[in-house]
Amino acid sequence: MQVHAQDKLWGVGLHLGGIKSDYETADTALRGLGADSFRDDLYWRTVEQTRNQFELPRNLGDLQKLIVLGGQNGLRGVVVLDYGNPLYFQGLPKTDADRDAYARYVSWVAQSYGKSVAAFEVWNEWNIGGGSEPRETGDAISAREYVKLLKRVRPVLKADAPGVPVIAGGLANRQLDWVKSFAEHGGFSHCDGFSVHPYNHHDRDASAEDVVRWLDELNVLIKLKAKRPVPIWVTEIGWPTHDGEGASTEVQSAQRLLKMNLLLATRSYIRGVWWYDLFDDGDDPREMEHNFGLIRVRGEKKPSYAALRLFLQHVKQAKFVRDVSAHDAVGLQFKGAKGERLFAVWAREGQSDKRLKVTGGFTLVPIDGANNARVQSELESGSATLGPWPVLLELAPDAKLELSAKRGLGCSP
Repeated sequence: MQVHAQDKLWGVGLHLGGIKSDYETADTALRGLGADSFRDDLYWRTVEQTRNQFELPRNLGDLQKLIVLGGQNGLRGVVVLDYGNPLYFQGLPKTDADRDAYARYVSWVAQSYGKSVAAFEVWNEWNIGGGSEPRETGDAISAREYVKLLKRVRPVLKADAPGVPVIAGGLANRQLDWVKSFAEHGGFSHCDGFSVHPYNHHDRDASAEDVVRWLDELNVLIKLKAKRPVPIWVTEIGWPTHDGEGASTEVQSAQRLLKMNLLLATRSYIRGVWWYDLFDDGDDPREMEHNFGLIRVRGEKKPSYAALRLFLQHVKQAKFVRDVSAHDAVGLQFKGAKGERLFAVWAREGQSDKRLKVTGGFTLVPIDGANNARVQSELESGSATLGPWPVLLELAPDAKLELSAKRGLGCSP
């Protein structure tokens, strides 16, 4: 089964809904990337500040502008419907009256912006008490209570924004038991996709390959429990570049972004991927939450910005052909938009003895920050050592690619 990267949405998270950045800066950065989507929150408490009176406050005009104008120009937003509203309750909704009040807010958003968005996402990280302070635990964050909310608002969204996907989950911390409970309470009957935030930056294995391995596992579980394929939306993922535990260097973060997207471009169950996030949220180098962005607060672009732009330039319009991995080296073949044979090759994280040989004509696609001159020279001389940066190659029609360890070859015609 062929998997087309252009059938997916590729975007980034924003915080215009939190009154950070502005429309012009965000729109310029998004279009510079070549992204076709963004994700942001349209907080309930901001649009209903008096009971039963809904309006977007002036200070959220930038977000409204991006939603509406972006939707008209091929840049469609995933709007997160969150969180509670102190006019009605604190924390998570627990009663029918709470859910009814939330549904009225959802209806207003759907009627106002349903023609402009890519999807509506119901809540964010419910499974860890997202939106409650202090964080709620126990029964309040159970999948059973979440499904009650989902059942209440899905019909509203379908009536007020027909054709717009309803995305459920917003799952944090890879809690597969919560997914199983979500299925047991009928959650998959009330959504068009399941969203996850599969961060691994605090894990021993913080590789891109680990993120994709877990998503493969999740996909198998969902098909088993839902008894049908359900698209997975990766609405948050990233590797922070702060100074502290769980950090990646800026170069590592860029490498992992590029490898993850290349792998996810081959997965038919993935509907979209949103990097968290476009801009750093602060300038404290020791604060993790300040350092997830592609762009620093003063406007300097990190290597990850260039890595995402490169991916979108070369792979967004490509068609996946096949996996030619061998010997703990990853090899992915795509057919480019102009019919070119495009290969992405790299050594799995932690592997350092993998080599690449090309027989026949090739063109190396340069990657910002990678040692392109070394790779070019080594390939022309015989074979190149693979490292943490992927090697992107356009191969001539009769060229062959070989992946090797210390001994043994894997060959792709």
